[in-house]
Amino acid sequence: MIVMKFGGSSVANANEMISVLNVIKNVVDKKVVVLSACKGITDKLEQIAIISADKSKNFNNEKENILNYIKNHHINILNSTLKNYLAVATNEVQSLLNDLENIVQGVSFLKELTSATKDAVLSFGELLSTTIFHFICKEQQLNSVLIDARTLIYTNDNYNEAAPNLELCSQNIKKEFSKINPDLVITQGFIGSYNNGIIRKTTTLGRGGSDYSAAIIGAIIGAEEIQIWTDVNGILSADPRCCNDCRTIKQMSFEEIKDLSFWGAKVLHPKTILPAIEKNINIKVLNTFNPTNEGTLIAAKNEDNLFKVNSVIAKGNCILNISNKRFLTEFDNENVLYSGYCNRKYITLLNKNNFEFNEKFPDIENFIDCSVICISGANFSNNSQKLLNFLSSIKCLENVEVLQIIFEFSFSSVLLVIGSCDVHKIVDEISKNM
Repeated sequence: MIVMKFGGSSVANANEMISVLNVIKNVVDKKVVVLSACKGITDKLEQIAIISADKSKNFNNEKENILNYIKNHHINILNSTLKNYLAVATNEVQSLLNDLENIVQGVSFLKELTSATKDAVLSFGELLSTTIFHFICKEQQLNSVLIDARTLIYTNDNYNEAAPNLELCSQNIKKEFSKINPDLVITQGFIGSYNNGIIRKTTTLGRGGSDYSAAIIGAIIGAEEIQIWTDVNGILSADPRCCNDCRTIKQMSFEEIKDLSFWGAKVLHPKTILPAIEKNINIKVLNTFNPTNEGTLIAAKNEDNLFKVNSVIAKGNCILNISNKRFLTEFDNENVLYSGYCNRKYITLLNKNNFEFNEKFPDIENFIDCSVICISGANFSNNSQKLLNFLSSIKCLENVEVLQIIFEFSFSSVLLVIGSCDVHKIVDEISKNM
């Protein structure tokens, strides 16, 4: 069985949902399809939740406009994609819209938005998109079953950023999947539920929640593969805003994902795919609108020992300190990007944006403004000479003040700490050399 997660841009409207349908129809294996809300709908839901609780103004017109937008958006998808199932699907969608409106009216009356109520409102994006897509599959005579993710993903009560209880998730998923034997299961990403002993309440999983849902389900059912379908051809080697020669990384490790995410790249959040990695399940990042592209494979295990440079990312507005003594406990501060012992000196990198100097730092003159370039790839630690040769090949570095080279950041990355320069130009040249 394959788990296929489709993001909001992939199910944005009727045309995109048909594209997703075509992708699914071309996969012969049994599959679990995990869907996000239609693009932009979660933002609308958050907006209406917030303004409904605002005590300073009357937002009745804005609320009505947002509710109408959400209603019209989903009804239009139904009218554009369904015929035989249009009536029953419209009733299901209207029922969800009525529930949403009732919650919004309750928030407006009380002028109070709890974190639990906010999660209840946000959940309607996924509930609507999956309900519609289920009937689109039915219309095309696919044997689909729609399962409410709130019966699968049990979490704690940390609303808006709930943590799944993986033991309970395992029990629920195995139980629900034992009842059915379909070719296609459809469920929601991002949402789960918490039992407070009286009533089961809706929760959401925070950033990357739909990816997390897919990874949890895939890990528990022992999926052959987890596919993350987006609107780009996999994970890029550099930020296209900085680099003119970006390419899709064909294969990378979980360690690289962690490093790229740490330095600010908009890739899969490491925690969201960890359940799959721990079960040695490969993950593919693919493009819904270019399904023949190979995308990026995030391999649970590296099958070879080949040296390869895959990606480069830069972070500006940093501070470097090189000292004879450690002045910060390693990673004891959220502003610390790196702290370690290199060349008989203590090296500390700080995020200048959030850092405030105080009496703890008497040697303020030793703090140097800098930028950090993170170069990531495969098998760096086993091929140190090849890594040095690669760094030597970057000609533009000859005229740049390289303050520090840190090889100890991780097994898959090296950090170049540089002084004042055109960081984008360096990133672009490194990318061309990869």
